[in-house]
Amino acid sequence: MTSQSVSMLVRVHLSGRAPIRKTLPITQGEETEACVEPELELDPSYYERGTAARLRNHESLSGLDDAFDEIEQRADALLDDLMRVLKGLQNPAINTEKNPGGIMV
Repeated sequence: MTSQSVSMLVRVHLSGRAPIRKTLPITQGEETEACVEPELELDPSYYERGTAARLRNHESLSGLDDAFDEIEQRADALLDDLMRVLKGLQNPAINTEKNPGGIMV
């Protein structure tokens, strides 16, 4: 809406001369029939195959916990190293006291 349109609407409402809106009639739509799903027949070994697949996957993925723990430990060690480097950059006096050449180890 343009600023003039907004201004006109505000003035009309503030003056008490706002038009009364007509309520719109509710139209009754056509009644639709519910969709019926077709009958499906699953083979008798459907559930057994699914549970066997889940068991296989559970067994093959069981070593992931150890792998994720190792990754987390490595990430923590890298973060600790990075924090030491950043602290050394902020406080160069600390580096020269521990390492007179200023070379970070």
